[in-house]
Amino acid sequence: MPHVPGRRCPFSALLAACLCLSAGDLYAQEDESQPAEAKSPPVGRPLHRLDSTLLLAGRVNPLGLALRGSFSFQRRLYASGAPAFANNYIGIGINPTLSPAGARLGAFVEFQPLSVLQLTANYEWLGYLGTFDVFQSFAGVTSEYSDDTLDILAARPDGDPGRNYSTSGHEVSLSVLLQAKVGPFAVRNRTRFGWVDMDMREGDRTYWDVSYDLLIGDQGWYMVNEADVFWVSDFGLVAGLRWVASHAFYEDRHYAPGETIGDDPNTPTHRLGPTFAYTFFDNGGRGFFDKPTAFVIVNWWLEHRYRTGAEQSVGLPYMGAGFRFTGDLLTL
Repeated sequence: MPHVPGRRCPFSALLAACLCLSAGDLYAQEDESQPAEAKSPPVGRPLHRLDSTLLLAGRVNPLGLALRGSFSFQRRLYASGAPAFANNYIGIGINPTLSPAGARLGAFVEFQPLSVLQLTANYEWLGYLGTFDVFQSFAGVTSEYSDDTLDILAARPDGDPGRNYSTSGHEVSLSVLLQAKVGPFAVRNRTRFGWVDMDMREGDRTYWDVSYDLLIGDQGWYMVNEADVFWVSDFGLVAGLRWVASHAFYEDRHYAPGETIGDDPNTPTHRLGPTFAYTFFDNGGRGFFDKPTAFVIVNWWLEHRYRTGAEQSVGLPYMGAGFRFTGDLLTL
């Protein structure tokens, strides 16, 4: 992923859900990102668990850096020793995220009736500091928001406040995770729908979201889908292929006067490429520091308004790297 302080520092989830490393993307979650683990889900899950995950990740194209945490209290729904049913629970938790450009603070509810299915509802407060050119809003859907444009608009000549400013907002999201493992192979798909309400400058209708590299309409919906296919070794290595598709759903009110309603040059976006992760040890979730994992992602942009030749070369990939670990703070 997720640098030295630079232009675009994600808050979330993108990074947290970078790889199939936990059951996680980020922004992940985050990232969010919950990758397939090097070992199968535990059999005979305890009745109660206080689960924690910490993720530090950075990325380029676009630039970003984030530290994301997730802390949840989970209660097993029923006892089962079958792998397809054993990892079941309902849980509530918080998921704070910090970056050089701001912070997120969220609360979520998770429902996992089967090891292969997880449903999550999440609320987050978003805060931007007005640093590193990260938060900029625009008149409409067809406004320019390339990396070079963001740099130019963020310039602050005398008497000009610039386009980059501090603000806050709220986001509500719903996600569905499907995952399965057969022999050494695992598949995973997370679909996330989000609705965002930002306190934006008067007259602006859209803003550039650093986490998902999308121009999103204020009080509007977006979707991100992450699909992974992995080979899982018995010595901690996971290697696979990741495809990420994103889409912003614009309403008529998001178009500025003079723009053609229905014209969407921004989405969908697509990227595809390999992912690698290595888990140094796995104690089955016991203790605060477990399953320490390093990961690398290299995805090439297949469809993007600016990153497939219009501004950046199509040969320049999205690249991310990070480190995460999980822990069980309480088992009852």
